Amino acid sequence: MSRCDVPDLDLFPARHPGLEDVKVYAALEVGAFHLGLWGVSWLVRGGLVRRPERLARLLLGVKRRLAFLGSDRGGMVVTLEGRDADARPKRIDWHLVAGSGHGPYVPATPEVLLANGLLSGRMATRGAMPCLGLFTLDEFLAELSDLDVAVGTA
Repeated sequence: MSRCDVPDLDLFPARHPGLEDVKVYAALEVGAFHLGLWGVSWLVRGGLVRRPERLARLLLGVKRRLAFLGSDRGGMVVTLEGRDADARPKRIDWHLVAGSGHGPYVPATPEVLLANGLLSGRMATRGAMPCLGLFTLDEFLAELSDLDVAVGTA
């Protein structure tokens, strides 16, 4: 798994007193695919590739040809560390595993929830902002319930 630089790293501690550290990790099941994406990220960071989306068709073709190396599973882990209400150290590891090619649905799910909330009139909040607090984890998981997605904590 590789660490991810996501907005949650700043948003969660600002919203939750006592939260001291947030780490987000993600991975693809096939190590070669994971390392390939990691390598492309370094090409982007180094300025050698300015528009990585142009590589999507090529990379997808390679992935399909090498599909025999594994399955279409991917996952993520979010680690939260800080102090509980009694100032005792506390750590939560939340994990998600997506199979059957359903991984790309996970990051798109908040948009579905927000669009449904706006269309139904249940959500009055408007404007550009982080979606933190605009829906619950239970609502998020309910939206994914018909997909091959499993979650849990450790």
